Amino acid sequence: MSSKKNRKKNRQPNAVSPSVTEGSSSAVKGDSSFAAENTSVSESTPISEKASITEKKVPVTESAFITEQEASVAASAPATTEPASTADDAYDELYSYGMAEHWELEPGSGEDTEEETEEEEFNRANVNRLKKMIIIALFVMFMIPTVLCVILMMKMHSMQNEMDALREETISRKQQAAMQAQKEISTEDPVKLEQQAYQGLAKDKNQGAMVLHQSQPVNLADLPDDVIIPKRGTEEEVTEEVTEEEVLNGKKVYLTFDDGPSESTGKLLDILKRKGVKATFFMVLNDTEKADVIRRMADEGHALGIHSASHVYSEIYANLDAFEKDVETVHDLLYEITGQDVKLYRFPGGSSNRVSDVDIYDCIQWLTDEGYTYYDWNALNEDAEAEYTEPSILNANVLRYIHGNSGDSVVLMHDLDGHPESLQALPELIDKLLEEGYELVAIDENTEPVQHRRLPTEEELAAQKAAEEKAEQKDEAEQ
Repeated sequence: MSSKKNRKKNRQPNAVSPSVTEGSSSAVKGDSSFAAENTSVSESTPISEKASITEKKVPVTESAFITEQEASVAASAPATTEPASTADDAYDELYSYGMAEHWELEPGSGEDTEEETEEEEFNRANVNRLKKMIIIALFVMFMIPTVLCVILMMKMHSMQNEMDALREETISRKQQAAMQAQKEISTEDPVKLEQQAYQGLAKDKNQGAMVLHQSQPVNLADLPDDVIIPKRGTEEEVTEEVTEEEVLNGKKVYLTFDDGPSESTGKLLDILKRKGVKATFFMVLNDTEKADVIRRMADEGHALGIHSASHVYSEIYANLDAFEKDVETVHDLLYEITGQDVKLYRFPGGSSNRVSDVDIYDCIQWLTDEGYTYYDWNALNEDAEAEYTEPSILNANVLRYIHGNSGDSVVLMHDLDGHPESLQALPELIDKLLEEGYELVAIDENTEPVQHRRLPTEEELAAQKAAEEKAEQKDEAEQ
C-alpha cells in the first residue's frame, strides 16, 4: 500500500495515468484487428520482416507507445469486468505486463524521488526558519535603538523639567530673598539704606554743608585745607577732642529725626517735652495708623516734614512721576491727619544720594516749583554707620560736627525701634548742648536750608553768564 502511495506521489507531476487506462482498453479492443493484420502480413511477408513489424510500436495514447508483441500479450490477458479506478491501479496493471519501461519514471525510482522531496522540504523549512530569524533579528535591531531613543528622550524631557523647576525655584528664592532683604531694609531698618546713600561723608566748614564723595573713599592727602573729615575713635578719644576744641559755630541747633513715627516716638516726644526742646520729624508714612502720635507732634509745636511713603529707593527714584507721587502721598496724609499744608522735605538718602535713577536736579526743580523746601544735614550722630553704637559715642559724634560748623547745625538722627541708641543718648545730648549755650529749635520758614545739592540762584546764573562772556571776549582779543 505504501509503495502505491509513493508511486502516486512520484507520478503526480506527469499526469499520464488516465491516458494509460484508456490506452490499455483500446489495446485489448483492437486485438482482433491487430491479429488480422498480423495474419495478413505473415502470409505475404518473409519471416525477417515479420519480426521487424512485430517489434514496431503502435500508439496507445497521445504520450505513450507499446510494441505489437506487448499489445498481443495485453490482448490475451483475461478481461476485467471493472476498469482501473486510479492511476496507481493502471500503473500496477501495466507494470505487471512489462510496460513500466515506457513511463518517464523507471521502476524503483519513487524512493529516490521521495528522499529528494523530503530533503527539499527540509531545506525549505530551514530557509523559512532562516528567513524568520533574519526578520526577527532585523526587527530586534530596529526596535532596540528605537526603544533606547524613546527612553533617552523621556529621560532628557524629565531632566529638562527638573532643571526648569530648579531654575524657577532658584529664581524664586533669589527674588524672595531680595524682596525680603529690601523689605527688611525699607520697613524694619531704613538706616541700612542711609548707609549706602551717604557713605564717604565730609563737611565743608566754610559753607556749613555736607559734601558727598561719590566715587572712591576720601584720600586725606588729596583734600583741600578747608575740608575737614571728622575723626572717629573710642569714646575717650572723641570726648577729649570735643573738650579741647574751641566752639566756633552759631547758636542754633536743629534736631531732626528721620523714618518715624515708630513705637518709640511717644518716648521721644516725652523727652523733648520734659527738656522743653522742639525738633523736626521727617516721616515715612503710607497710612493713618500713627495718626494720634502725629497729631501730638503738631500740637506740641514740633515741625512736620515729608520723607517718603515707602523708603524704597528703587520705587521713589524710578522716574520723576514716581518721585512726585511719593511726595504727594505723604503730603496728603499729613494734611488729612493734621490739616497742615506741610512743605518741608528731606530726600531719602539726601539730595546727594548715589542710588537715584532719576536726575536729582529734576526732582529739585519740581519741589521748588511746588513750593517745597528740602533740607539735608551738616551734622549727624552716625547711628546709621553700625548696627549699634554706644550712646556716648553718638553724642560725641554730634558735638564734633556741631563744633566744626561755622553756622547753624542741622543734626540727622533716626526714630526707629530697631535702633534705640539715639533715644537713649538724647537726654544727655540735649543737656550738653543747652549747657554750651545752643538754642534747640524746630525748622521753620526762617531756617536757612542746608542742601548738599541745589539749583543755582539767579545771582549765580548771572555771574556764571558774565564769566562766560568775559572768557569769550578774551579769546577774541587774543585771536
